[in-house]
Amino acid sequence: MKKGCLVVIIVLAVLLALLAAGVFVAYRIGDQRMGLSQAPVISHEQAVKGDTRIRFVISPEKLAPFIAAYLPPKMQEAVARFMNAEDALSMVLPREIALLARSDILGKNMGLTLFANEKYLGRMIQERVNGSEFFSNIPQINWTTNGFELPERGFLYAEGNLPFPDSVEEDLNKLWPVAAKEPAAAAEGTSQAELVIDNRNGDILAVAGALVQASGQDWNLLKENQYGRTAIGIMESIHIGRLKADMMDMDTAAIQLRIDSDAEKGPGLQFLLSGLALPYLREHIKKNYALVLEGELPWNAGENAIIGSFKLTGLKPFLQSRLAQMQ
Repeated sequence: MKKGCLVVIIVLAVLLALLAAGVFVAYRIGDQRMGLSQAPVISHEQAVKGDTRIRFVISPEKLAPFIAAYLPPKMQEAVARFMNAEDALSMVLPREIALLARSDILGKNMGLTLFANEKYLGRMIQERVNGSEFFSNIPQINWTTNGFELPERGFLYAEGNLPFPDSVEEDLNKLWPVAAKEPAAAAEGTSQAELVIDNRNGDILAVAGALVQASGQDWNLLKENQYGRTAIGIMESIHIGRLKADMMDMDTAAIQLRIDSDAEKGPGLQFLLSGLALPYLREHIKKNYALVLEGELPWNAGENAIIGSFKLTGLKPFLQSRLAQMQ
């Protein structure tokens, strides 16, 4: 081989090596700044603190096909220039988002944790959300972290608390004098969205007190009127509540509701929910959102539980209009 050819080959090899090193360094920098690599799968259970008895868990990754179909045409066209909208959402959407709540009697508040198992672009998501007005738009919550924190890839979280009135402690001690010994009920993790409330320590009442105070109302006055007493009676009757929702098609969701109670209070609770709450809910969402809710809430004496199956229709135009407003 001629000496000139050898020199050319060596120069090319060096250039390729430098190019490969440059690409690697650029990728590493981009990964550190934005999170280009895939983050590990981390469950919201790793973000649970203390006696967390309220869990609201959504699986956005499972909803990607539906969200892609709901996007306004202009947004779909913009995304389609680079890649399929569903594939893009599958990359950007977290595997899981969870809101966890626990009552803190000594601190007189509901401790809150907002968790997301980001898949890609975790650092960028953190910066974009923290740079927005997301947290400042919820001033009722005392955020104890500086927005979202990302101590490791896949573990994006924020913490805060929502104070409840001083008298809530007395209410809890009166209605739930003995603390539950059983571990808190956990999410089953099989649905696109799931809400689990273990009320054996009265956490629903603590949440209600916190929300009433956050809205600027007087908890002590509210709980003494007829509606307040009825609401507290309903709360007292609930042991564990579990609501699961899954999209069946682009316009319909299947909803499963189970409320564990006891033989003494359960039938009365079922009567109130089926006779008052459910008809009101049906009428409200039909009138204001053009949504139709079908299904009933029967009492199952064998399981000491109210177990209902529902079908919610009208979601496609409802969600499309909401997404269009976000443009």
